[in-house]
Amino acid sequence: LDLTSEGAESSYLREEEDDDLGGDSSSGQSAEHLLRGLDLELIRFAEHEVVKNIMRSSSAGDLKDRAWSVEAKLQAVEMESIHDYVAESDNLVTLHGQIQGCDGILGEMEALLSGFKTDLGKISNEIKSLQEQSLGMSIKLRNRKAAERRLGAFVGE
Repeated sequence: LDLTSEGAESSYLREEEDDDLGGDSSSGQSAEHLLRGLDLELIRFAEHEVVKNIMRSSSAGDLKDRAWSVEAKLQAVEMESIHDYVAESDNLVTLHGQIQGCDGILGEMEALLSGFKTDLGKISNEIKSLQEQSLGMSIKLRNRKAAERRLGAFVGE
């Protein structure tokens, strides 16, 4: 592998285009296609310290074996993840139903609280009106008492 060559990347891209146009697609991704993808990744990360150390200490065959091993492990993990998702799907459906039920209850509570807020606003307005009436009556009472004192003093003279 020439990890420093930009030509390797462009040849990979040309070969990938050839595969897209008429390559063997009966088995999904062929082994060659996967290895070319690995080559491209090695080129992209050639300056990374871990990749440099592996390239120095391993032969190309070891790298291919490692790549196959990693690919197999990734596929196994992917399948396990899919099985876990399928196994939990009933729980997810139940959880979704519970969340929708909670949303419905919260919507009802919101409507109830909104009505309560409106009622409190009306009561507040009524209290203000009663305070204004009370203030008006207090002023009238004070004025009547003042008039009564003056009239009482006038009548008493």
